[in-house]
Amino acid sequence: MVFEWHDHHFINRVACLDFANTVVYRNRPERREDRLKSRADLRAWLAAAGLPPGGRSALKDAIALRETIDGLFRGIAAARPSADREWSTLVARYRILLGRSAMKLAPDGLAPAMANAPPLALIAHSAVALALSPLLGRVKVCGGCGWLFIDRTRNRRKRWCITAMCGSRAKARRYYARKTGRLVQS
Repeated sequence: MVFEWHDHHFINRVACLDFANTVVYRNRPERREDRLKSRADLRAWLAAAGLPPGGRSALKDAIALRETIDGLFRGIAAARPSADREWSTLVARYRILLGRSAMKLAPDGLAPAMANAPPLALIAHSAVALALSPLLGRVKVCGGCGWLFIDRTRNRRKRWCITAMCGSRAKARRYYARKTGRLVQS
């Protein structure tokens, strides 16, 4: 069965982070859920993200790219020096994925030409562009589900990807713990 994608799976509207978020609860191995289990799941995600279908995109290449992107931005969010290794890997993957695809001038700089760029190259381009943008310092890891998100609040103090979901759960756990004196695992 193919996973059904909804708007809340695309909270960032940045392809690379939303792609990395196809794994839920990375921060909790006992609850970890990978939602890219088949090529059909990958095609469904690409369609929901508004990217070209990608024809022959191999699932293992997509997952390798996803893990590189996740490692890079998770490392940057945690200020780990190991992010340098992921950056080198990302740039190398981007170069391979882009291949001979042409570049075009876009309003925000150079971008792969949509007509012939493979969808994984577009995702890699999104990661490179985010890594070189001022938004990089606003990438955070959700304390609830472990998703990567961009904190677009003015004071940069957002803790959850979606306050109505992860934030509400955290608040309910704290309330329950206060009222009963017991800590609840989610």
